[in-house]
Amino acid sequence: MSAECQQLDWAGVPVWFFPSIDSTNSEALRRQAQLPDRALILAAEQSAGRGRLGRQWQARAGGSLCLSVFYRRAVDLAAIQGLGPALGLAAASVLRELGVVGVALKWPNDLQVDGLKLGGILVEVAGGAQPLALVAGIGINVDLGDDFNIDQPWTDLRRLACSVSVEHLAKGIGSAFLATLDQVCEQGLPSALTEWSQFDALAGRYVQVIGGAREGGEVLGIADDGRLRLRDQQGEWCCHSGEVSVRAVKCC
Repeated sequence: MSAECQQLDWAGVPVWFFPSIDSTNSEALRRQAQLPDRALILAAEQSAGRGRLGRQWQARAGGSLCLSVFYRRAVDLAAIQGLGPALGLAAASVLRELGVVGVALKWPNDLQVDGLKLGGILVEVAGGAQPLALVAGIGINVDLGDDFNIDQPWTDLRRLACSVSVEHLAKGIGSAFLATLDQVCEQGLPSALTEWSQFDALAGRYVQVIGGAREGGEVLGIADDGRLRLRDQQGEWCCHSGEVSVRAVKCC
């Protein structure tokens, strides 16, 4: 359930800040009927954060960015599945501007540095009235401490010598997300994916595709619709982020 919140205004964009909440994405979905067309949900702590394919997103109180952007506008339905990579690019660009060296994107939605997970993105569609509303959530590890334990290799901004407040990071990411969503609506999804190759963590690597129509292949980049482009013995093919999990493997 929602905790008591504080309502703020960041350059005309309303912000709902929660000291503790189950999930910022869940809260945005619960409030969708009352929210304006552009809004931010921010929390100092999440107890039930969610990642892609039903995974749990773990965060430490005060040590993570837990942010969701609510956006209601006519969006091309075909573009929605490619929004994860587009918003990943927006976040990676903000982090690079803040001095994070080597930030990369593992398709479709993971932020990494040297193969260590720094953050992740989850895009969901709010049902009901038209136009459709989107909720784009992002979690970034800011300072998880020395005893934090999750089931995959990770890093945080403190370890990367990037000193930034969660509030400053939230303002930068929130603004970048809204600008990218506007760009996709006005110019199309391909316009928001042009810099993917600058951040591609999988380019030229061989990956295993779990749950896809084919087993994997060499990564060639991404298509204009945000799908991952691969090449195997049968030729080039693409897989969709909503269907699969991708793991890099050593080529024999």
